[in-house]
Amino acid sequence: MELSGASKQVINEFKKYRLDFYKKAKQERELKKIKEEQEKQKYITDKNNELDKIVRQAEQDILNKNSIENEYVTICDSNKSEYDTSLILYLMKKHNIKIPIKTQGWIKKALAKVYYDQEDNCYSYYYYNDSNNSTVFQRYLNQLIEKVCAKA
Repeated sequence: MELSGASKQVINEFKKYRLDFYKKAKQERELKKIKEEQEKQKYITDKNNELDKIVRQAEQDILNKNSIENEYVTICDSNKSEYDTSLILYLMKKHNIKIPIKTQGWIKKALAKVYYDQEDNCYSYYYYNDSNNSTVFQRYLNQLIEKVCAKA
């Protein structure tokens, strides 16, 4: 602007305008970032509250000897990473029951429902027809039932 012959006053006004423009743009970016972080935290909190509600209901169903569908639940961590797992598998991990990887896969893929068998007076389960029965799942299910009942 000096080469074009503009006065020092005009040049200073444009410099001030430019600095104000960049300052305002920076503030808008920071506000947008804060808003996105708040939305992210709200999303995580909502997802985790929903998961907690489902888990509490499943634990209550165990105590009341009701059946539990092995539905998929979404786990959301603080980095907004999400992954789906089955409800029964999540319950077992929550109660620190160590399960082999192969059995974890069976729970996610094949297990349909856990129910209380009135005749045998114990918990049992249904699995999908296209899968084989697990030879070890009942042991882990019994551990889960014991831990949930002990917690209550």
